[in-house]
Amino acid sequence: MKIAYFEAGLLLDYWVGTAQGLQVEIVAPHGAGSEMCVIENGEAFSPSTNWAQGGPIIDREKIDLVHDFGRWMGKHGRRDDYSRPDVSPLVAAMRSYLMWEYGDELPVVGGGAPDLSEPDM
Repeated sequence: MKIAYFEAGLLLDYWVGTAQGLQVEIVAPHGAGSEMCVIENGEAFSPSTNWAQGGPIIDREKIDLVHDFGRWMGKHGRRDDYSRPDVSPLVAAMRSYLMWEYGDELPVVGGGAPDLSEPDM
């Protein structure tokens, strides 16, 4: 899957946690439609929408954010290119982080990752 097309939510959050070496699980506390990522301690994990979780990643990884024409782009300090623009600076930054960790596409994982495909990819 191409990282550039990830949107805010489960797919992006799951892979950011995985890239950090966290044990990430998808749970649905209130049934279908309430899915969320949680980490080992049971804490909700959503760095693509939560500045308290995404901000420290941006700081630690030295991700530059640039705003142009109403869209944000992120650039990891050790990559030469910017992420695909997005209206959210957190989404742009988390894409940049994943692109540094994995390249432009996610690795093929044998059975370990949940099926989090988004229909419009």
